Amino acid sequence: MPALRFSRFGNALAQSPHLCAVRDGVVAALPIILFSSLLLLLAAPPLPSLAALLAPWAPAFGLGVKALNGGISIYVAFGCAQSLARRRGIDPVGPAVLAAAALLLAAASPEGGVVVDRLNQTGLFAGLILGLASAELVALADRLELTIRMPAGVPEAIARSFATLVPAFALLAAVFALRQLGVDLLGATQALAKPLVSVAGSFGGVLLVSLCDAGLYYLGVHPGGVIAAFQPLWLSMLAENQAARLAGQALPHIANREFYLWFVWQGGSGGTLALMLCLLLTRARSLRALARLALVPSLFNINEPLLFGLPIVLNPSLAVPFLLGPLVSASVAYLAFSLSWVSRPAYEVLWTLPAPVGAFLSCADPRAVVLELFTLALGCAIWWPFVRRIDRQRLQAEVVAPASVPEPAAPRAS
Repeated sequence: MPALRFSRFGNALAQSPHLCAVRDGVVAALPIILFSSLLLLLAAPPLPSLAALLAPWAPAFGLGVKALNGGISIYVAFGCAQSLARRRGIDPVGPAVLAAAALLLAAASPEGGVVVDRLNQTGLFAGLILGLASAELVALADRLELTIRMPAGVPEAIARSFATLVPAFALLAAVFALRQLGVDLLGATQALAKPLVSVAGSFGGVLLVSLCDAGLYYLGVHPGGVIAAFQPLWLSMLAENQAARLAGQALPHIANREFYLWFVWQGGSGGTLALMLCLLLTRARSLRALARLALVPSLFNINEPLLFGLPIVLNPSLAVPFLLGPLVSASVAYLAFSLSWVSRPAYEVLWTLPAPVGAFLSCADPRAVVLELFTLALGCAIWWPFVRRIDRQRLQAEVVAPASVPEPAAPRAS
């Protein structure tokens, strides 16, 4: 019964419109951050020979990184407002544009002009708040009919603009008033979020995220809604790491999203790439067939064939390795990064890359591949005793099953 209640709670979080909007807002910035990471890799290559070759173009690459990362909060605010507006059943363009405008107004300097440096990770959390607020205000105005309705002959684009006029004035007036009163919305939200970033990046936070992710999946609940709450924190960590790498400074954060993808969730949640490798060594025909089926998806971090085909979900015999494996991998990787044995992740890469490739590209350090393979070996050691026990059970069932089938009766003589 407690597990059922926890499962329902996890499903409710996963379907929360605000958490989903936050997740979608961060994901909307993914293509831009990927290209920015590529420019950063060219601006500060990990190999001295490559750095010398690209040195003439390094300033241009660095300028591209600053330009793209300097608008992270605008991308996120726009995407967040657009996502929530769709879930509220209203036109998404108006709230998205309103959120971006409110963020620019909040970033205005008392001395005049917009401080571009404040529109990077500094304004990320203010952008999320303004994105949610803009969509909710437009939806509220629509429900209360506080909109300006244009005649039927007016073009649709103009009619939509006037429909958001009242909530737009309300939000922009509130942001402008706060700025005139000396309230720095960007600085205040960043200060409030700083303890959350510290907790999420701590060793305890890493263990909590790893346990929640595996625990929810074990109960059959997709953890995307819960993990969405960490997405802005991870993006902020990544952006700060990139700024430090570009400036030639020590990277401040360990546990951004790339840390989990390549050193904890290899093959998918629960570190199931290790499980798939263990299944390849089994003797039972059904397990070997499942391993062959899951081989290619697991290499690209898709583990649904194992989660529901073995199955792992709600299977008491596999709960221990599924929960323990990520905790061990996260602990070892966190220790290696904290002791500077491996360069910390600073580049965002596609999550569907094979783990060794993703580990190298996210850290731009060959030692990251060694760390990834070591945590993978630890995962195999954790999974193997449980896989061997299931293999014996399946093998015995496959041997007994044919013998239990009755032989067909001999035909009677006519």
